[in-house]
Amino acid sequence: MLKKIFVVFKLILLVEISLCQRNERVDLTDNWKLINSNLKYNISNVRIPNSIHTVLYQNGLIDNPLYRYNDIELRYLAKDDNWIFQANFSIMLDSNQKVKIDLNLDSIDTVATVYLNGKFVKYLNNQFLKYKIENINSFLYTNGTQNILEIRFKSAINQASYLANIYPYRVPVVCPPDVQHGECQVNLLRKEQCSFSWDWGPAFANIGINGPVYLDL
Repeated sequence: MLKKIFVVFKLILLVEISLCQRNERVDLTDNWKLINSNLKYNISNVRIPNSIHTVLYQNGLIDNPLYRYNDIELRYLAKDDNWIFQANFSIMLDSNQKVKIDLNLDSIDTVATVYLNGKFVKYLNNQFLKYKIENINSFLYTNGTQNILEIRFKSAINQASYLANIYPYRVPVVCPPDVQHGECQVNLLRKEQCSFSWDWGPAFANIGINGPVYLDL
């Protein structure tokens, strides 16, 4: 009798585990928008990974960034604080499904804030980290209603300048040589250092999504 009770209990436990754990991944690669209210951009059908310069160039809105002195002429793009990558997605769960949903951001470049359906989720400031934001269920609609994911970017150039101004010590190297036409204080950011210029390349202080974005259910 005890053996039968144990078997029944084990079956119930396995059913509960199967309801609570699902190994499903929702990929958020396609159908993003790139928005900038200051510069009047609202570009649909963006695919990630991608950056502001690449999206604008692909859509014929700027000249080739690598041509002649366009790294200087287009610097204003990287100095703007109002870039948004936005994606819509829906999730349909049964009411009896107890599923923990995690948001994964494999590489965000660099200073950004994550919002879901208009609610603050997380502040990001490290290009080299893979962010896993666990249990975002309270931010989501899971009845098939469209969810809005926004990654709101700030200028890395402006952020570096701000950090340099509030830091009590001078941190060399402050600026690259003038001949590089670069930007200053990149060493205060967790960001690819050559993006502020290097002796072999121009300054493109990238703003964008460098890696996959996906949900784990």
